[in-house]
Amino acid sequence: MHRVLKPGGTALIIDLKRNTPPAEIDAYVRAMGLGRLDAIFTGTALKWLLRWAHTPDHFRALAAASRFGACEVEEASIGMEVRLTKLE
Repeated sequence: MHRVLKPGGTALIIDLKRNTPPAEIDAYVRAMGLGRLDAIFTGTALKWLLRWAHTPDHFRALAAASRFGACEVEEASIGMEVRLTKLE
């Protein structure tokens, strides 16, 4: 991402938060107003995907070790937005 961004450009990564409790995912899915089967599928898929998700601190460490040097993380209920800005 760093290579293709112009100086001052920002990359945005939207991901689940690995440290999201299952109960919070259940509440999020209930609020979506899905039918019963869709809610079961969606909740199961989100919980399954958590094993590949990162924590906000892990994203900060990855960014610190990269050419970006840092990132901004905005947390939401079950996810987060990570912004990486190319300074050079």
